[in-house]
Amino acid sequence: MTQLPQASLSQASSQTAPTPTIGAAGRGPLSGDRERIVQTAMAFPMDKVLKRYAKDEDLPWDVVLEHEREIKRYLALVAMNSDKMVGMNGIIDELWHTFIMFTRDYNDFSLLVAGHYIHHTPAGDDDDAELGQNAYQLFWDEYTAVFGEEPPSHLWPRPIAADTSVGGCSCVARGDGTCCVGGCVGGCSCYAR
Repeated sequence: MTQLPQASLSQASSQTAPTPTIGAAGRGPLSGDRERIVQTAMAFPMDKVLKRYAKDEDLPWDVVLEHEREIKRYLALVAMNSDKMVGMNGIIDELWHTFIMFTRDYNDFSLLVAGHYIHHTPAGDDDDAELGQNAYQLFWDEYTAVFGEEPPSHLWPRPIAADTSVGGCSCVARGDGTCCVGGCVGGCSCYAR
C-alpha cells in the first residue's frame, strides 16, 4: 500500500512543485503569456487527483510528485501550442488519464491554463506514426526550450529517428522483474515502477 506523507497533500504539492526555471540558456525569458501559462499550471492544486493516482498505481509519494510536475509541464506546453499537435509518449499519460476522470478539476485546469478544454486525443492507426513522431519531437523541443533542460529520460522516452521501423513506445515494468511481454525492442524504453 502506498504511504502518503504526514503533511497535508496541498502542503506537499506546493512545496515540491516550485516554479520551474523558464527559458533555455541564451534564449531569454518566455513572453508574459507563456510564463503565465507555466506558472498557472504549476500552481494548480491536484491533491485529490494525486491521492487517487498514488493509490491506483501503487506509487511512492516522491514519484507521484515528480509525475505531477511533468504532467503540468506537458499540459502547459499543449496550451502554448494550441495550434499544433503536441505528442505524448511515456508513463505520464497514466496521470493524465487519472486527471481527466476528475472532470471538474480537469476542466478548471484547462480553462485557467489554456482558456479552453484541453482534449486528450489518443494515437490513431499506424498511418499516423509519422505524425505522432513529429508531434512528440515538438514536445521534446518545446520542453527543452521552455524549461531549459531535456525531459527526464526515465519518464519521457527519447524521440526515435524518423527512419526507425519500430514505433516509439515505452514499457512499464510492474514489479515482476520483466519489462513488457517479450521485453522492449527498437526505439522502446523500459521504466520500472
